[in-house]
Amino acid sequence: MVDQIIKPCILFTLMTSLIAGAIILTKFQARENDSRLYTKFTTQLTNKPLKELVGLEWQGLSEYTDPHNPYVRDHLIGQFFFPVILSKLGFPSEYSLYFLNTIYRLLFIFIFYLMVREFVENEKALIILWALQLCLINFTYQLRANHEQFLLLCLASTMLGFVKINHGVWFKILFMVGFIFSFLTKGLAAITLLPVLFSIWFILYSKLESKKYINILWIIISFFGLLLTLYLYELWFQAVTGYPFFEAYFKIQVFGRSIQDSVSTYPFMLQKIVNIFHYLSRTLINALPWVLLLVISLAIKFYKTRSFKLDLPAKTKQLVWILANFVVVYVLLFSLSNRLAQRYIFPAYYCFNILVLIILIQYSSTLQIFQKYLNSKIKPGYVLLWTWFLLITSAMGIYFLKGGHNHWVN
Repeated sequence: MVDQIIKPCILFTLMTSLIAGAIILTKFQARENDSRLYTKFTTQLTNKPLKELVGLEWQGLSEYTDPHNPYVRDHLIGQFFFPVILSKLGFPSEYSLYFLNTIYRLLFIFIFYLMVREFVENEKALIILWALQLCLINFTYQLRANHEQFLLLCLASTMLGFVKINHGVWFKILFMVGFIFSFLTKGLAAITLLPVLFSIWFILYSKLESKKYINILWIIISFFGLLLTLYLYELWFQAVTGYPFFEAYFKIQVFGRSIQDSVSTYPFMLQKIVNIFHYLSRTLINALPWVLLLVISLAIKFYKTRSFKLDLPAKTKQLVWILANFVVVYVLLFSLSNRLAQRYIFPAYYCFNILVLIILIQYSSTLQIFQKYLNSKIKPGYVLLWTWFLLITSAMGIYFLKGGHNHWVN
């Protein structure tokens, strides 16, 4: 048992050290605008005392700069807490977000594995741990410094914490921390968590007489904990800057950009339908290659049985409904906005990939053979080496395939 823990820890330390060294020595910086902006924000906040961390300033770094107010009041700063702390400990501030996002990626994939393991056999969950790293979205979002990876870590932690809410105090803490940090990172858009949590409660707990009221109480407690956190955030912001935060946040982010910014001349309802199809198409594309393999497997099944009926175990069906609900809620919520961007539904891509893989494992003979191999050969350290290999090769792919000179800072 000790050997099974020590070796993966050594490999994890080696892997993260190599990634950190590669990022620093090569002075990596993504072309993507948000990544460049967030690295500058991290450097700015690193130079402030921690008690003034909430006072993030535009300093003319973005087109969204408010000419009447120097402070950023359309985003909360939850995603900057840990990069700033890391930078204050000596890590170069312009690279701390890149490094931490690689750690967040490892963590949220592992958390998804832990959640999936609650509904399917461990051997099948292990395939998720490997195969999820081969989906398209996992390559296209390698080495970025924006908030999507941290947000997904918070969302996944909240879901795992609620799924295992009756298994000890640590899962209750995980649930509360993940819930609150989801809002501190994404703001009001994290409201997607509430229908997702209620759906988990309905699927898992509504028929458990002894626990159903206690478990729904945890959703209510987390909501009031969030309100208290946001109230303290407002007081903190006003104490540091002298300006209100949430008054401006709703005016700029909710009633301004999300509603007034227009990307089309379509009528209102037609535009929302177009938005839904836009995000659904991105969801399917980012599920490659697994969604294509699923279509092929289902076609073969239909050819042999003349039926698409999915004979899934009861527990697996519960997971399928939870994941499907997450994807639907995320797509519908962000389709209401007049602003479109592929990254807005980043968490939905991973949930959809897991959903596809859960069904695919049941019907793909190739994955079933691979599963038997994993049962006899898999060790935790191999997964870490596999992840490290993907991180390095995808980062090099960015350099060689997309014009490396545009990605590196002189």
